[in-house]
Amino acid sequence: MRETITVQVGQCGNQIGNLFWQLLLLEHEKTPDTDDALSAYFRFEPSGKQGNFQTHAMKARALLIDMECGPLQETMKSPIGSLFDHTQYVMDVSGSGNNFAHGHYAYGPQYRSRFEEGLRK
Repeated sequence: MRETITVQVGQCGNQIGNLFWQLLLLEHEKTPDTDDALSAYFRFEPSGKQGNFQTHAMKARALLIDMECGPLQETMKSPIGSLFDHTQYVMDVSGSGNNFAHGHYAYGPQYRSRFEEGLRK
């Protein structure tokens, strides 16, 4: 079995990533919840029982990173927001002002352990 982890960085990366997840769900909406093809992109967590059957919640294998909280909060509130749990978000309040170098050198060392931990999960 293959497992694919998407890493969405910045506003553009998160907007493209959101479209990716929406498209993936549309393509696979008729497959069973625990389909092997879907397990490459999703992990299935037990979410309760429905009659005699165990139900599962799909959680995306993704890490969403943005140093401005606005784009990630939009994702949380969107229809695909339930695909992600709070451990998959790495965000700050201030942002890096569209300056990659500032984000890389100021926020990179500060959040490195959270990036690594997010990829391990």
